[in-house]
Amino acid sequence: MISSKEIRQATEAGAKLVQMVSAVRYRAKTDQVEIRTSWCTLLVDRKQIPELASLSRSRMREIHSSLTGIHIDSADKDIESAGLVVYIARKLVEEAERAVGAKFP
Repeated sequence: MISSKEIRQATEAGAKLVQMVSAVRYRAKTDQVEIRTSWCTLLVDRKQIPELASLSRSRMREIHSSLTGIHIDSADKDIESAGLVVYIARKLVEEAERAVGAKFP
């Protein structure tokens, strides 16, 4: 049985959640995914996101975001949005390191 204390703690934790991705859309002409955060808008080649690379362009048109993730319902794809943004950020750091020929601390 769940206690009232556990319910209160879960409610408080949920109230602290911040939506990492505020919007997402697929740009079919360029085969890119536009990912909007509170800080910036990222335009990413769909093939650079492993979970999306194998999907058809028609399925990509169904992409949408929620409080916790990015979804394509007909393909049963759910990507945790904070994890995706961290993945993209790491890839950008790796690319920058290659460009300057040095590692960042």
